Amino acid sequence: VEWLLHHFSIDELRDKTIGEVGSENLSGGQIKRVSLAMEIAARPSLMFLDEPTSGLDSTTTEIVVKTLRGLADGGANILVIIHQPSDSVFNQFDRLILLNTDSHIAYMGARADAVEYFRGLLIEADEPPPACGEADFLMDILSRNKCKKDCPLSKAWEKHVQANPSVFFDEGSTTPTAAALSG
Repeated sequence: VEWLLHHFSIDELRDKTIGEVGSENLSGGQIKRVSLAMEIAARPSLMFLDEPTSGLDSTTTEIVVKTLRGLADGGANILVIIHQPSDSVFNQFDRLILLNTDSHIAYMGARADAVEYFRGLLIEADEPPPACGEADFLMDILSRNKCKKDCPLSKAWEKHVQANPSVFFDEGSTTPTAAALSG
């Protein structure tokens, strides 16, 4: 509990009654961080977090994601849905499941391999500007949902999986992987 209070920057809320009529109001960011800390304190074997940073400012988002990264490094299995992450938040993730605009899988695998995979699908005119970060590049490609020969990204992914069925396994493993922040 002490670790959670510290890492979610909610030490100042230690002795506050939350949710009681007449209690002091908390900010939206504090409420979200307290809720996450309460869930994590239960030590679930798998955490599925749907937009845990929605409505948070960039500093608080960094705190939340770095804390989740620390939990994953400690062995927790964490699956996170996050929309339009900054590059620093995006770089905290090991593995990605990227959906196209039709909510079909366009990529699933290592974050480090995602840009190279999509660059292989694009025509030169689709290349991002030099200052574009990885997260912005991927979001741009996913929003267009097209690759060479006007093929939807999900169809390109299906062909990739058929040609490379081992994409669902870590090297040397027989266990499928899909979690974004896995320990």
